[in-house]
Amino acid sequence: KLFRGLSKNEELESGWITLSSRLLMDTPTPENAPETDFSDGGALSTVIDRPIGLTGQDWKLILIAASRGGHWKVCVGTLPFIRPYVKETHPKYARESLNLSDRRSSSRPSLERLSRKYNRIARALTAAVLCFESRSQYAWAIRAIDDWIEWSGRRPRKEAVTS
Repeated sequence: KLFRGLSKNEELESGWITLSSRLLMDTPTPENAPETDFSDGGALSTVIDRPIGLTGQDWKLILIAASRGGHWKVCVGTLPFIRPYVKETHPKYARESLNLSDRRSSSRPSLERLSRKYNRIARALTAAVLCFESRSQYAWAIRAIDDWIEWSGRRPRKEAVTS
């Protein structure tokens, strides 16, 4: 990070050498370079007592806000991040049996629970498609609908398709 007017022949004094500075100098990365673990939120995670990251609801709200603002590129960029939350509502992940004894022992959610989860997140597709169509991005609208069907295993809401 700190170059302080050094020429190519001089050694860097500071212990703060970034990967980008090593790439600029054509020197190999040292074997003992610290690796960053992004799975843990670090100190802030321990302060607020919950993991840091966005939930499916957060991504849905970002899509709705981007749609209202007419930012279709944000909608395109956000759809891949909502994908895992949509995929987990796929009916193939539902519990198959309706016996009371299986309900307690099975770790798979019921189809009703998955449907409720899907209904909470489905507004995201409607918002994205409305934004794409208002900005004449028809190919993105079709792609979003096709991906949504593939991810969720369900037909999208009528509002999303008829808009």
